[in-house]
Amino acid sequence: MKVERRLPAHSLDAEEALLGSVLIAPDIAPAIVDWLPAEVFYRDRNRLIYQAIQRLVKAGRPPNQIVLSYELKYGEHAREGRLLEACGGLSYLSLLVANCPTSAYADSYAEILFEAHQERLRLEGVLTKPPSVATPKSKKSNLPPL
Repeated sequence: MKVERRLPAHSLDAEEALLGSVLIAPDIAPAIVDWLPAEVFYRDRNRLIYQAIQRLVKAGRPPNQIVLSYELKYGEHAREGRLLEACGGLSYLSLLVANCPTSAYADSYAEILFEAHQERLRLEGVLTKPPSVATPKSKKSNLPPL
């Protein structure tokens, strides 16, 4: 008898599109970082990239491709440059930018990640009812125009 294994709810396309959006339009990062935690990212390297973006935003630095790659290679959490390699290197950061359909829908990509994360938590039994905190839908209008 064949047992089907289902992957937990996630969207790698939305993860990559959100990261690409931030790299294309760094001005949207503070509004997203304000409410979207890194835990929503399913793929480890995408989570590491987003955590670096969070650190840059907190420090008041623009999370564009150049500044982000420098943070991943030489920043406080860089692990002697191994963090950039663990994230796929400069080629992966370039791929995120190249494959991003548009940064205009960054809020929608973030919402997909948030909802998938909530579903994973429900499946794990951690979350039994919808969260009472602000949801992505209530934060959409806070994104600056592109």
